[in-house]
Amino acid sequence: MNKLSNHFYQRENVVQIARELIGKKVFSMAGDMLTGGIIVETEAYRGPEDRGSHAWNNRRTNRTEIMYAAGGVAYMYICYGIHDML
Repeated sequence: MNKLSNHFYQRENVVQIARELIGKKVFSMAGDMLTGGIIVETEAYRGPEDRGSHAWNNRRTNRTEIMYAAGGVAYMYICYGIHDML
């Protein structure tokens, strides 16, 4: 199993990146337990110019600040108060 490079995430075409993530595996360590799964759905937003993005119009908050980092970091949030979104 190969880890994706930073270059993979830092390309301009976010729609293509989202498509290529389908079927990839994601893992994390929760304490001493390995957790993971297969990516089955993605969304792509074009940042400040995309009205559907939490970063639309350069809105910078504590929650969205991570969206302004270089590609390859995770943005996690709760949707409708019940769904954890990665």
